[in-house]
Formats: sequence, structure tokens, C-alpha cells
Amino acid sequence: MFKKIVFALLVLTFLSACGTQSQNSADNAKKSVAKKNPKEAKVSVEARLVTVTIPGHAPYFWFEKVADDSVPFAKVYFRYDAASKGYFYQTDMETWQPLKLEDNTFKIGQMKLAFSDEGVTITYPSGTWAFP
Repeated sequence: MFKKIVFALLVLTFLSACGTQSQNSADNAKKSVAKKNPKEAKVSVEARLVTVTIPGHAPYFWFEKVADDSVPFAKVYFRYDAASKGYFYQTDMETWQPLKLEDNTFKIGQMKLAFSDEGVTITYPSGTWAFP
């Protein structure tokens, strides 16, 4: 009887540790998205067109919708995955998905992203998105 109780305690301890690990990884994924945008980014506005230039492969960046009726979500997050050497995106309505580039560009709503070895250039009409 004593062996069964000890075994049950060991199993419960193991299962609780597994739950904590998966919870920690979920929390870490949320934390990586909640960080501030890269300080190296340069923002300019010309002729009511906003251009955000992020040098290199930024590990993450995100935008908040101000007035873009072409998409139902309020925020969009981007992260660079060094292992696959590519970017992924996530909205507040979906999970992480790989970016499917056409001629090294990606369009989401009124936002257009252009990827190169030098970095990422994002353009959108002024007043539609925010780069907090």
C-alpha cells in the first residue's frame, strides 16, 4: 500500500511539473510579443505615407490598428525565427503563421512589408496603423 501511495505522489509531481513547463513556455511566448518595438527603427512620414525601417533581422516588432477596415484584428505581431531564417506573424485573432512572401514582400490590410538583407521596410497610409 505504501508503495502505491509513493508512486502516486511521484506521478502527480511529474505531471504538475509538466504542466508548469508548458505554462511557462506559453507565458514566455506572450512576453516576447509584449515587448517594445526595436529602438533602432526609423519612422518617417511623407505625403501621408508612413515608412518604418527596421535594420537587420529584428527579433520582434508589432503594430496596432488605428483605422484599417480591411482587417478584423486590432494588433499584428511579427517575429524572426533564426532557426528557419524567416519571419512569422500573429494577430490577436490567430496563432503564429509563417509569412508567405511574394517578391520579398508581404501585404496585410493596408500595410506592406518589404524584406531584404538590410532589414524590413513597412509602409502604410498615415492614420491606419501605429508603431508604438
